[in-house]
Amino acid sequence: MSHKAITPAEVEQRAKSEIPEEIIETINNLLIKKTRYGRCTLLRKDILAEIKNMHNITSTTIFENGWMDIEPLYRDAGWIVEYDKPGYNENYGAKFIFTAK
Repeated sequence: MSHKAITPAEVEQRAKSEIPEEIIETINNLLIKKTRYGRCTLLRKDILAEIKNMHNITSTTIFENGWMDIEPLYRDAGWIVEYDKPGYNENYGAKFIFTAK
C-alpha cells in the first residue's frame, strides 16, 4: 500500500494553499485601507462584496470551497485573528477582527 493517511497539519497546510490569490489580495487591500493602530475589523459581508466586485467570484463559490477560512493563513503571517458571528438571538454581521501580534 503506497498511500498513507494525511495528517492534521497536512490538511491545514493544503487548505491554506488552496485559498485563491484573489481572496488574499482582496483581504490584504482591505487590511491596508482599514488597519489603524495595529487593529482592524472587517465585516464578512464587506469582504464578500469586495471580492465579487473585484474578481466576480460569488459567495456561493467562496463558501463551498472554504475560502473564507482565512484565520490560520493570517495567524501564520503575524496577526491575531478572531472570527465573531452572531449566536442564537443575536443580530449583527459576522466579522473578522485582526490585531497585530
